[in-house]
Amino acid sequence: MADELQVPTRWRRVRLLDHVDLPSGQVDPRDPQYRSQPLVAPNHIESQTGRLLALESAESQNAISGKYTFSAGDVVYSKIRPYLRKAILASFDGLCSADMYPLRAKTSVEPGFLLALLLGEEFSSFAESVSMRTGIPKLNRKELGSYHARLPPLGEQRKIAAILGAVDEAIARTQAVIEQVQVVKKGLMQDLLTRGLPGRHTRFKQTEIGQIPESWSAVRLGDVLDGIDAGWSPKCANHPAGNGEWGVLKVSSVSSGIYKPEENKMLPDDLIPKPELEVRPGDVIIARASGVLDLVGVCSFVYKTRPRLMLSDKTLRVRPNRTLLDSFYLALTLQSPVVRSLVLEKATGSHMRNISQKAIGSVTVALPSLDEQVKVSSGIMAMDARIDNDTRSVESLTELKSALMSVLLTGEVRVTPDEESAS
Repeated sequence: MADELQVPTRWRRVRLLDHVDLPSGQVDPRDPQYRSQPLVAPNHIESQTGRLLALESAESQNAISGKYTFSAGDVVYSKIRPYLRKAILASFDGLCSADMYPLRAKTSVEPGFLLALLLGEEFSSFAESVSMRTGIPKLNRKELGSYHARLPPLGEQRKIAAILGAVDEAIARTQAVIEQVQVVKKGLMQDLLTRGLPGRHTRFKQTEIGQIPESWSAVRLGDVLDGIDAGWSPKCANHPAGNGEWGVLKVSSVSSGIYKPEENKMLPDDLIPKPELEVRPGDVIIARASGVLDLVGVCSFVYKTRPRLMLSDKTLRVRPNRTLLDSFYLALTLQSPVVRSLVLEKATGSHMRNISQKAIGSVTVALPSLDEQVKVSSGIMAMDARIDNDTRSVESLTELKSALMSVLLTGEVRVTPDEESAS
């Protein structure tokens, strides 16, 4: 490994474990000294990003087996399934699973640089190559000890860590906005779909689907639809359709509640497509069948789609009577907890759960005026647009970080250390 690495001027080729300390023993998480401390396991860490997803105490996780301790400033790395690239730079003291290594940087290594190194392509490729044996892939100490890293001067390490850290902070800020908008959207939808626009209604009535504004109607969904279209499922290629090719949607294209046009299979050239089943912007599509009950009847609104994608027989297109029901409002209604529970009650089948067109049409829904529907839809669509824009920003920042890591961790692009960190 060492002979394969080329190092830039003033960088060194070093054995990683000569520059970090590994734990020497484990502690009992049931001990009063440790049970209230945070316990980090691989499932608490997001793949590839260095982001901690959850923080729970050892006691709340009912931990009983031995754990390692770590301190703020340590890098905690998951040694199982190294292809997932899970590691964090700890900002607190705590415990970690025995499936993780708490790595403490010596004075020759900047902790933030160590985190970047462990998440980088070169180390990850090494870890994957030596851990692929029977059972769960795992990087043991001997294998870790054989790794030699490119190590720049400390000032450059700090500058590299600062650059990558700034991108991480931008990603974290944007993700926080996305999560907050999603929380606000969920609460707002609950109010808008049951009480209407703020300040518009003062009188309410009780119906079979709960309390709704007095001016609204409780109607059978089928009475405000123009129809429901079923798809087809011919024997398709086991890969997505390319540009200009016809494809058939998989149920996974809608079962998350977000339309994913990439989830499709290519229609073979010897089969004639059915243009009447082509998905178009503005469509409301339901997952008709699934092996998982909670996914039956899940609805997605099609904001945009590539051409030549057709409904499968496990999906349904619900077409509203546009003089009575706005398409996006229909999607919101089908996504609401009250209607979701009514749909699930009507699901049939044991192994593969199904919802019929008749059952969907029989569901009772609350119907405001078309004017109010459109205003509600506009507000929620604006929030969706914000979430979509911010999500694309996160994707762009993530790509930027990956590109920066590839050139900064190899020395392909050199950085100038800040004066105060150059020593």
